Amino acid sequence: MAVRSQLVGIARALWSNSPHHGARIVAMILHNPSLLQEWRENLMTMSERILGMRQELYQALKAVGVRWDHMLRQKGMFSYTGLTVPQVEYLISKYHIYLMKSGRISLCGLNSANIQYFVDAVKDAVAIHPERD
Repeated sequence: MAVRSQLVGIARALWSNSPHHGARIVAMILHNPSLLQEWRENLMTMSERILGMRQELYQALKAVGVRWDHMLRQKGMFSYTGLTVPQVEYLISKYHIYLMKSGRISLCGLNSANIQYFVDAVKDAVAIHPERD
């Protein structure tokens, strides 16, 4: 028991006091004009990718008759789909598509190679479990 309490104390100190390494990296980037420019360009690239993936997903869903107009009004790397818990559970169990029970998905997990698989699975889930919350 004494060993456990010592280990818990060590772990708590590590968890409660995050390392300065990350803060130093951020400070270095923000104070170096070329690194700051590179970071801004990378940020823009990722932002454009997420926006593009949101649009591509919307168009692919629309093409198979699933209307998710609300997706285009959302921002960020996550999207609330409006899928119900039974629809989400169906996607997880049959297609191994993992998302939050709330129906929230990460757009970063989608790409041009897997988007049609996701769309076909959603179409199936909505057909099998048509009720909406």
